[in-house]
Amino acid sequence: MRNWIRGNLFLILALFFQRLFFYLQFGPQFQGAPLSEVFWALLVGLRFDLMVIGYCNVPVVFFLTTSRVQDYLRAYFLWLSLLLVVVGIMDHAYFSETGDRLNQYFQWPDLMNVLISAPAAINVLPFLIYFYFKRERVKSSFTWKKNLVAIFIAALSMRGTLGQHHLDLRHAEISTNPKINILAINSAYAFDQALRKRR
Repeated sequence: MRNWIRGNLFLILALFFQRLFFYLQFGPQFQGAPLSEVFWALLVGLRFDLMVIGYCNVPVVFFLTTSRVQDYLRAYFLWLSLLLVVVGIMDHAYFSETGDRLNQYFQWPDLMNVLISAPAAINVLPFLIYFYFKRERVKSSFTWKKNLVAIFIAALSMRGTLGQHHLDLRHAEISTNPKINILAINSAYAFDQALRKRR
């Protein structure tokens, strides 16, 4: 269970790091915004991060008791973090060009071109840090009780709220300043919404 917990904690830190870098990179656009609203946006953003991480756990959370999944769990989180890094780079570069998060109007060729964007390349840091501190695999036993707890946590994270409706863009509307509101959204969620609206 240690690898599963460690992998999810890393994803939380990586997504939070991306949002913090987003705020620092585009700081001039947030000038005049109360720090209390910025802080609240970062906290609300954690809910969107947990929802993304909940969906990321779907491929493995039902099979944590099997030894084969345990063998590849660390590699799964490693490649998943790299995928989140790529999406973060595209989102940050898209915002620098359009002033908006990834949406249905993006063009695939343009996104491929911005992957080599130097300012956004700092998103790779969480991946490199995780790779640097990577230790040899430690076997961990998952009992069915622990597996049920993991499934419950993943399901709760996917909803993002205990209310009747699941987490959506309305929960990011915490300010009259639209720039503050988009600060609460992470790159993976913005990319998912963009793909949905392109259908």
